[in-house]
Amino acid sequence: MKLASINKTEESDSHWGSIKGLIANLFISPTEVDKLGNETMLDFGYALLKQKPAFTFPKAKNLKEKQEGSTGDSRSETPAGG
Repeated sequence: MKLASINKTEESDSHWGSIKGLIANLFISPTEVDKLGNETMLDFGYALLKQKPAFTFPKAKNLKEKQEGSTGDSRSETPAGG
């Protein structure tokens, strides 16, 4: 995944934003997104589109387990709107 442009939220894409994105890509290594992560983000976007009240993310493979007070639950529930 690479940056396409960098703009303030109220600005539309511009040539200057694209140039800033190109420069940023020289300093930031591209992020790898595996198949599960891609599908999860598509599902999350769909839940937002459908205005679902909640979305359950699958447990990430690279998280460290809590030592104390761990619930052992393999899923984390996050409100879909925020």
